[in-house]
Amino acid sequence: MPQESLIVKSAQINPVAEKRIKEGHYWIFNNEILEKITDLPKGGLVQVSDDKGKILGTGYSNPHSLITIRMLSWHKEEEINEDFFLNRIKSALERRKQIYPAESNYRLIYSESDGLPGLIVDRYNDVLVAQIQTAGMEALFPMIGALLIRTLNPQGIFLKNDGQYRKLEGLGEEEKIWFGHLPEDLIVERHGLKLRVNLRSGQKTGLFYDQMENLQLVREGIANKRVLDVFCYLGAWSFTAAAYGAKSVLGIDRSKEALLLSRESKTLNLHGEVCEFVEGDAFELMRKLSQEGQMFDCVILDPPAFAKTKRDVPQAIKAYRDINRWALKLLNAGGRLITCSCSYHLTLSKFMEIIYQAAVSTGKRLYVEEIRGQARDHPMLLAMPETAYLKCVVLKII
Repeated sequence: MPQESLIVKSAQINPVAEKRIKEGHYWIFNNEILEKITDLPKGGLVQVSDDKGKILGTGYSNPHSLITIRMLSWHKEEEINEDFFLNRIKSALERRKQIYPAESNYRLIYSESDGLPGLIVDRYNDVLVAQIQTAGMEALFPMIGALLIRTLNPQGIFLKNDGQYRKLEGLGEEEKIWFGHLPEDLIVERHGLKLRVNLRSGQKTGLFYDQMENLQLVREGIANKRVLDVFCYLGAWSFTAAAYGAKSVLGIDRSKEALLLSRESKTLNLHGEVCEFVEGDAFELMRKLSQEGQMFDCVILDPPAFAKTKRDVPQAIKAYRDINRWALKLLNAGGRLITCSCSYHLTLSKFMEIIYQAAVSTGKRLYVEEIRGQARDHPMLLAMPETAYLKCVVLKII
């Protein structure tokens, strides 16, 4: 039965925002709203109109955020109620079932790409981990969380509310069990890969599903090769390389907790015993390996985002250049480099330029074998390039 529509206020926007919204973008910035933004409710629903009063759709607002309105619907007559959000959840679930028909571990909801801006939900079998990034979604989540329970009947829902997006929205950080309970020992399996995951202490929502499809890039020519996995986290790249016959795999990461889980996962994975995990700073350890004369046939770089904001880009460029330079120094002739960046503010063209500069500085000639992005459960909206962030480039030394 249709629910009563939630109460909304009105906001008129300028032609610049109107054009972008009509093209399918979700964001309206504070300087694009014609009336006083302080009159808009924080986290409340807003009916959006053009400068002539024609209704464009409905979004939710935060007058204290640079992104003041995020769209939910582009249909004048569509009511924003329980049925609306239930349909969004069911649509997101159906898309994942089509992509991964035999899986129950994936990103279930990817914010704007699934029509639920400000909400991330990862599924770990019958446990859900949610990250609420905006004031509007925080206001709506009690309803959405109840709908997730109705749709999926999870054992538990864990809120991992942290990160810079919440700070920009004027929200505090928190981690808590929102519903049910969490298992003490969680093992996630995808494509034969098994990983121990700690949802409480893990980075972001626990596991990086965005790289799951890219892991298969290591299988080509990896048999009997030496592999270096830098920023290995839970060992997903390492164990995949071992499964395809790598002679040895050295994983390095600075997280003691992540490496403990990686070591515990060794017995779960095919040929996991060839993997060794070392704690320490990636830059320092790669420098040390180079000084020791160690060489590898494949180096994997999967660092955290060095550029979380535009202000971070100059420093991030140096960090990406340095880490790729050390990787190339450690590669044997004919070796492969799999190098990644999850910094949205660093474009693919700039990332390729950084890799080129690293190659020139080491005297290495490379050709590009493949360029990949995030997995299909992190879909990019054509009208919203902000939904694409991951770059994964495979290169080979000539």
